[in-house]
Amino acid sequence: MVKLAAKCILAGDPAVGKTALVQMFRSDGTHFQKNYTLTTGVDLVVKTVPVLDTNDSVELFIFDSAGKELFSEMLDKLWENPNVLCLVYDVTNEQSFNSCTKWLEKVRAQTPGTFLPGVLVGTKTDLAGRRTVDTAQAQAWALGQGLEFFETSVMVWWCVPVILPLRRLKWEDKVFKASMDYIARPYLKLMIMPMVMLVVVMVVMMMVVVMIIMVIMVMVMIIVMIMMMMVVMMVVIVVMIVMIMVMMVMMVVVMVIMVVMMMMMVVMVMIEMMVTMVVMVVMIVMMVTVVVIVMVVVMMMVLVARDVTQESAYLVHSTLN
Repeated sequence: MVKLAAKCILAGDPAVGKTALVQMFRSDGTHFQKNYTLTTGVDLVVKTVPVLDTNDSVELFIFDSAGKELFSEMLDKLWENPNVLCLVYDVTNEQSFNSCTKWLEKVRAQTPGTFLPGVLVGTKTDLAGRRTVDTAQAQAWALGQGLEFFETSVMVWWCVPVILPLRRLKWEDKVFKASMDYIARPYLKLMIMPMVMLVVVMVVMMMVVVMIIMVIMVMVMIIVMIMMMMVVMMVVIVVMIVMIMVMMVMMVVVMVIMVVMMMMMVVMVMIEMMVTMVVMVVMIVMMVTVVVIVMVVVMMMVLVARDVTQESAYLVHSTLN
């Protein structure tokens, strides 16, 4: 039993059904892609296919290629060393059939001087009312280019026979024994740059995120410091206001105390003056009283002396008489 490996290029214009065809083929008809998705670059699909009338098998590495000219440079690198070609066109789009010549030349340019086996596949045969490419015309063109020919519709899953022309090829002559590294090398080689770019972008994004986080942290720290300073300033201002108010209260209290003391002093002075005046009045009264008494005494003494004198004189006069 021999297991071979083959690189199959799936090429054709955009929207002809290449991706739907290969997805149905890979899933054996269980996965139908309902919505159109633009292929960017190449999608790699791997499926093992048995070779008819043998125990051998071929591991097909199918390069589902984008149909846009935008990706043409990428395709040139991915299409290195192809073994099998599958050209796809839309039976309702004559332009896609006419473009097959261009796609065939582009793929065969990768193997100059070597015959490249392949198959021409017409899709969307379920849209019979919109067909613009005649079956005989397409078959004749495929025969002239040395290609197998088949028409199918992904809608009704006629994709199993699509691989039959590939199975009928002489694998022992056209397919090389190769490892996965050999088959996938161009694909991996081209994918390295996007992966490197992705890693670089992720690193840059992480650095940017880290820088943004650091800036945010610095800003938060600055804001916190400013807020703390503002709080401290507010506390200081409040303390100063409180101190000023306390000082003002103390000054008022001192002033009240001083006023009270002055009033007390005035009252004391007034009391003292009143006491002095009372004392003086009392002394004057006493002095007057003493004077009056003295005068009364003197007068009494004078009267007594006069009486005594008169009495003496009377006695003397009496005696004399």
